Amino acid sequence: MIVPAFNVALYIKDTIDSLLAQTYRNFEIVVVDDVSTDNTIEIVKEYQDPRIVVVRHEVNSGLAAARNTGILSSRGEYISLLDGDDIAEPTRLAEQLAFLESDPSLGMVGSHVSVINQDGSFRG
Repeated sequence: MIVPAFNVALYIKDTIDSLLAQTYRNFEIVVVDDVSTDNTIEIVKEYQDPRIVVVRHEVNSGLAAARNTGILSSRGEYISLLDGDDIAEPTRLAEQLAFLESDPSLGMVGSHVSVINQDGSFRG
């Protein structure tokens, strides 16, 4: 899982917790800090899970560059993206992996999103 992060201290804990709660467990979380000026990176470093890898940019480079850095830093067979202010449903990775492996001609899958407010309530 590639997680670009820039000044997402308010959300990054929920993001990482949603990934650690996945029903599929065999994956790494590559958090790419794009030179945050808040305490995003300190929050990430509080986790002791060996699946979490932190990569830091030297210069703020933007979302696309952070994703690319994460892709280059990852070791898995598949790449999955989740922004540092998003939350993944617990079965997301299991369902996407099963779908990909059910048809070798597939190269990519997407998913539905629900937009939520800062307090976690769904926006209409």
